[in-house]
Amino acid sequence: MIEHDVGGGFGVRGEFYPEDYLIPFAARKLGRPVKWTEDRRENLLASNHSREMDCEIEIACGRNGTILALRGRVWVDMGAYMRANGSIPPRNVAQFLSGPYRIPNIHVESSALLTNKTPVGTYRGPGRFEADFFRERLFDMAAKDLGIDPVEFRRRNLPSKEEMPYPLATISPPEKKEALDSGDYRIALDRCLAEIRWPEKAKLQGKLIDGRYHGLGIGCF
Repeated sequence: MIEHDVGGGFGVRGEFYPEDYLIPFAARKLGRPVKWTEDRRENLLASNHSREMDCEIEIACGRNGTILALRGRVWVDMGAYMRANGSIPPRNVAQFLSGPYRIPNIHVESSALLTNKTPVGTYRGPGRFEADFFRERLFDMAAKDLGIDPVEFRRRNLPSKEEMPYPLATISPPEKKEALDSGDYRIALDRCLAEIRWPEKAKLQGKLIDGRYHGLGIGCF
């Protein structure tokens, strides 16, 4: 086997496929080199996919915008059968749904569904980007309902430096505990806003300039 340096072990490269076993088996059985060739279509049909999830999520907030609780349910399309690392996306999306925020009460159910599609693997931050999208969209809607600026809503719900390490929700099964270990997220947010000149750009929100509408969004990863 001749294998070049292809980088990290995620995405398409993050799994074992049947041919990974069959090729060396056939080569040893036949006593001669065996070459595997597949076209682009075959590769896209057989190699890992990811990201197809649906989510129902809701939060309870105080009048001042402080998040009191979050609960939700996520359905993850796993494809026709489970890959070796296929359980990681549905686990991660549940654990990372709270993101870098202070959410004292949280309950999330994540369901892995088998379908007639290509199996799912661990693509670049599996489950994390999906969780970010679900959560940040909900935060925008909550801020609008409460009449609070979206930036301020997020700032109020970031844990302070003194609260670190801040525990995340426990995954079960198995019992797995994680935490936000360090950092001053409020200072980091304010610095980012200053670096991108947010107050200046915020004035463009919803305006038609040179034939284009301008919109702004904010989220914490």
